[in-house]
Amino acid sequence: MHEYTIPAGAYARTEAGEDLGIIPAEIEVHVGDRMRIVNEDETGQTIGPYYVGPRSTVEHVFREAGVIEGLCTAHPERSIRIVVSERPT
Repeated sequence: MHEYTIPAGAYARTEAGEDLGIIPAEIEVHVGDRMRIVNEDETGQTIGPYYVGPRSTVEHVFREAGVIEGLCTAHPERSIRIVVSERPT
């Protein structure tokens, strides 16, 4: 499981340019892996295609290989790339 927790106050700190090191700009996962994002902040966050509401949790299981790119409000560069590859045999 790939788990990331966004602490309270993170949105305001990231908006001010601080790198909290919460979520890397690029994440490598395998098909079948689960990602869980816990948002303890009072502001919703967008992590690629996932919106995590205030004080909410989102879980996703990656079903196919590919690359997912998008906005990441929890990262100072404001972008994220998730690389999903087949599990090695």
